[in-house]
Amino acid sequence: MINKILIGLYSLVLVNSTVWAEDKNLVPKDFLKGAKIHIEPGNAIYEMDLNESFYHILQRADQGDVRVFNGNNETVPHIIQNQPMPEFIKISNLKPLPIFPLYGGPDKSLNELTLHINKSKSGSIVDVKIANGEKQKSDKNRVAYIIDVSMFKESIYSLHLDWRATDSNGMVLNLKVEASDNMEEWRMIKSDGVVARLKHMGHLLDRNIIKLGGLKTKYLRISWPKKSKNFFVSGIKATFNMSKQPVLTYQWSRISGKPDPDKNNTFLFDVGGHLPATVARVILPEKNMALKVNLYSISKFTDRPAPRSSKKIFSADRHRILSKRKSYQSQPRWQRRQHNFLAYNLEIDGITLLSPKMILDRKSNDRYWRIEVKDPDDSLVNGKIPVLELGWLPEKLIFLARGEPPFLLAVGNEKIIPAKFAMNQLIQTMSDNKIRPKAAVINNFNVLRAQNVQNEIKILNVPLARLMLWGVLVLGVLLIGWMALRLFKQINKTNT
Repeated sequence: MINKILIGLYSLVLVNSTVWAEDKNLVPKDFLKGAKIHIEPGNAIYEMDLNESFYHILQRADQGDVRVFNGNNETVPHIIQNQPMPEFIKISNLKPLPIFPLYGGPDKSLNELTLHINKSKSGSIVDVKIANGEKQKSDKNRVAYIIDVSMFKESIYSLHLDWRATDSNGMVLNLKVEASDNMEEWRMIKSDGVVARLKHMGHLLDRNIIKLGGLKTKYLRISWPKKSKNFFVSGIKATFNMSKQPVLTYQWSRISGKPDPDKNNTFLFDVGGHLPATVARVILPEKNMALKVNLYSISKFTDRPAPRSSKKIFSADRHRILSKRKSYQSQPRWQRRQHNFLAYNLEIDGITLLSPKMILDRKSNDRYWRIEVKDPDDSLVNGKIPVLELGWLPEKLIFLARGEPPFLLAVGNEKIIPAKFAMNQLIQTMSDNKIRPKAAVINNFNVLRAQNVQNEIKILNVPLARLMLWGVLVLGVLLIGWMALRLFKQINKTNT
């Protein structure tokens, strides 16, 4: 095993020798900011979680402006690894669960009910009864459900409820989900497990899934407010986390936007960095709104959109046509991340119902985002603007501790050539031998060099930039006119 690691390290040095040569002239002051890396000496490879500050310093969407320096100001190999999305970990198929309804009167809480439980030899629940429950056994007196998950060893990822409501107008309910290992002591897992089935402004809203993330327990109890007596569950199924990796929790960043000056019902957002977003939420500005939206992103913002066809470029000279077409194609285009997504913000019976997160078509490190409202709505005027929330998982930076400490993480240089260190083979070898890199920690980022403000693109100041450009042009024309007039007067004096 040690020999494999040594061979991997030796191969890494050989493969990355050309990369080190390219980075030979780089120094920490070539980057905007840097953070000192704290390590425990005696190990070859370290890893650390990247925080939100890191992503806001990045100047490149491809994360090519990142380097790790040792104590001699030499770059060392590193790699940035994605974290598995909770939606894409290995999840089992839906599996039906045994459920047992509980009946009780309005004068007792669930914890005050006396249960008689019959179990099989394997420990699974066969029947659950409440003392004097037969007298109260009716649909109107159903107060909760007991769910037996003791036969499953994996952690529960989600519950899928097959439910109905007698109310023809639909229903929205806040369900409480509690867990127990002995059916005597219960702990709250979720107090806001919202299920809904209703129609609103021509849109059908149906929510029947409660995410638990990765819960390990033997029994679950689902209950609802006593005033809601028309809630019936005919079956519950669950999915389980079949992966050995824990289910990670998203970090959310909220971004305020402004209207697009060139397009109605469209809003622009500047993240201020390059977050590795994989999911998003659209928060509508008022209660009881439901709109279909498209979501777009772009790495660099330009107020000059590229045409879809070169037919829009007119020139008698073919060379000029080709050069213009090439310049247009080099401009970044808005990439659509979600299409016709139903965003809503409803309040029904005192319960706030927000649209779920949307899963993007792929991970996006883009800085600029755009929400385009498909349904014309007069309510999105007079400063009422939706809010964009991006969900992301902190990535891990793994580096080879070559040379002497201290090590420095340097970030922020848009013009730098991205370095591609061949560390995948070594990381795979370590994983096959169940060896994890040692943990490292970074301090707060400090300024390494002054930022060139002229290189920043402010999407919200586009009209001001145009105004300034026209001002310069007008001043230039006036200056040329003044010079021509002065020259004309001098010529007249000479002639006379």
